[in-house]
Amino acid sequence: MPAISFDVWMTLLDSRAFMREFAEQASRIAGLDPDEAYEQVLEAYAEIKRLKAREGIPDDDIVQSSLAILLAHLPVTEEVARRALARTLLVEGPERYVLDSAHEVLGELRRMGFSIAVVGNVVYWPGAYTRVLLERVGLADLIDVQVYADEARCSKPRPCIFERAEKLLKAEGANHRLVAHVGDSFREDFLGALNYGLKAVLVDGQGECPTGELIPGRAYAIRSLKELPPLARRWVEERV
Repeated sequence: MPAISFDVWMTLLDSRAFMREFAEQASRIAGLDPDEAYEQVLEAYAEIKRLKAREGIPDDDIVQSSLAILLAHLPVTEEVARRALARTLLVEGPERYVLDSAHEVLGELRRMGFSIAVVGNVVYWPGAYTRVLLERVGLADLIDVQVYADEARCSKPRPCIFERAEKLLKAEGANHRLVAHVGDSFREDFLGALNYGLKAVLVDGQGECPTGELIPGRAYAIRSLKELPPLARRWVEERV
């Protein structure tokens, strides 16, 4: 049975909406201006991403190292940050975090016969929080296995995190095989998938690159997740 893996944040879930809510919760606890807090959170996130691109954050300490960077930008204590993250996770109406018809797309792929995996990097909240959120919004029922960088001690684009996903898929069923990975990050998702030997699908909602088949049979760019099922249907017809 073929399987497709997905990035989570900015592919299935909206990280900016999550960080906006986190900034507001931290502001309520610590008495900050929520707009200023949100800008500080975004600055910290950008610095974390830059450092990760240079391998400046160790895989065996991703969450705590990222949290330290956050606290260098946002004037709160670690305890306040952790409380704010917990409140963000438990906020009413978590459906606001779901992107781009994720339920419909994953459901359609499963009806085609694909298994679904999640392969996600983390920043200052652990993969366990993302697991809870996927349960709350009903996406976890459409996912066979989930792998997060803090649990695997390995981050995209490194092969070891995709290897972990394949191992878990095989544990679910002997015929499961990972054939493609879908995500919004050129470096982490697109190049990571290609380097591991998978088909790579870049979800480029900002229109920064041409859409379509970029490398015949291997690499694709789409504007919206809704464009994935027709592409996956082609793979089924071609017996990938």
